[in-house]
Amino acid sequence: MLTQQGGKGGGAAGSGGAVSPQTLPSMVRHWVHYDNETSKHNKLATASRKEKDRYENLIIHSLQSQNMLNAAIQISDAVLHVAEDRVVPSLSMSTLEAYLHAYFLKKGNNFDETDAIMNFIKQQKSGGARVGLKLKRSVAAEKPA
Repeated sequence: MLTQQGGKGGGAAGSGGAVSPQTLPSMVRHWVHYDNETSKHNKLATASRKEKDRYENLIIHSLQSQNMLNAAIQISDAVLHVAEDRVVPSLSMSTLEAYLHAYFLKKGNNFDETDAIMNFIKQQKSGGARVGLKLKRSVAAEKPA
């Protein structure tokens, strides 16, 4: 069922014109199919990543307990070895704010400009936001009996 909702209308994104009624149901079926496929593959990838991480932890623990962290494990197409994994946390707005407070505290100056700097950054950031259109799937309301 096709219903018109509030907001700006228009044809297909990027087409520059209206979509013929005969092709719209087909395009919607294809979109739903690929949306379902994407969801299925994302869930599978998440589960696979979780299992891979579990086995990685088991292997590393086993190598540590045998004092073999320098071991080279030959597999079909490569060699596995334990390496340090340095992860630098992402710079979120809250982390940036905490760093700025620490900077001004360390500087010994009683004038903390963190709030002014954060407000400036937030204004600059919101000014660069891009707005586009996309389909969004939401749970359909139940039909009255």
